[in-house]
Amino acid sequence: MKKILTLSAILFLTITSFAQCKYNEGVSNDDIQLFYQWKRAKLFDKNSDIELRIKIKNLKKTAILVDFNADYYLDGVLQETSVIEDFCIKSKRTARGKVNGIIIKPTPEIVEIREKENFKLEFSGLKSEQTEACAEK
Repeated sequence: MKKILTLSAILFLTITSFAQCKYNEGVSNDDIQLFYQWKRAKLFDKNSDIELRIKIKNLKKTAILVDFNADYYLDGVLQETSVIEDFCIKSKRTARGKVNGIIIKPTPEIVEIREKENFKLEFSGLKSEQTEACAEK
């Protein structure tokens, strides 16, 4: 009975941990797919900073440099823009959140308004170009 309870607890924790890892669809083109999620900087610390974690999937057979903007809107009015430039992703790889450092730390103003019903996050200026800078050696 003790083993069943232990296994059940482990299974429950595993399922809830993976459920929290879901990324939302952002934007894509022929070369890449971009996803995002809002997360706390520290997993179980409700007082830690909010981060915008980005996941980018390289669909090409070559390494690429990626540029994009994260635009924050309230009532249809642009409030701020975060810019990511020259982020290198190896061929057929996925770069994600804390693992690869694709984290945007929004200003306190954006953190405050992101829960509002009329807040919107959009990605613009998505560009990618082939590079040898981070290609596999």
